[in-house]
Amino acid sequence: AHSERVWSARFSPDGSRLLTASGRFIDDDRYLRREASDSELGPPETSLQRDSPGEARIWDAKIGQLLLSLAHSNSVTCAEFSPDGRRIVTGSLDGTARVWDALAGRPITPFLQHETCVYTALFSPDGRRIVTACADDTFTPGTARVWNAATGQPVLPPIKHRVGVYGAAFSPNGKLLVTWDDSA
Repeated sequence: AHSERVWSARFSPDGSRLLTASGRFIDDDRYLRREASDSELGPPETSLQRDSPGEARIWDAKIGQLLLSLAHSNSVTCAEFSPDGRRIVTGSLDGTARVWDALAGRPITPFLQHETCVYTALFSPDGRRIVTACADDTFTPGTARVWNAATGQPVLPPIKHRVGVYGAAFSPNGKLLVTWDDSA
């Protein structure tokens, strides 16, 4: 069980594992501004940490046993399995997303940086790309970004919105991308 808010829950493609995203909100500028060095902030770690402000957890779906925990420095708002179930992407209020090995819990990519909170992070249908979307609030400009899922390198220039971007989705064939925000 989580002791903090659960933001999302997803089954692995084969149904054997459950992925949950949770954490408490830390209202602290140092987690939203990435101007501080990593040594000042301390990078988020992967482990079975219990004191992490935010984490994604992988559970055995049949017996409910905790298998792995993937930590961020603020709430993990979204977590998704890749189409083959071998990787996970997480997004966090700390302004980062990351791709992880779903079996070992090791990071595959460096942190994928946004200016503000990441509310969407998901794989393309072929698993080769990731889209992330960020927003601080409805009055702050937001962006969606498309990344190479293996390297973490940007694939396209940022997709800018006048207000926070709260979602994105690939078409079933992966050739189209839609993003949305909180504007009317």
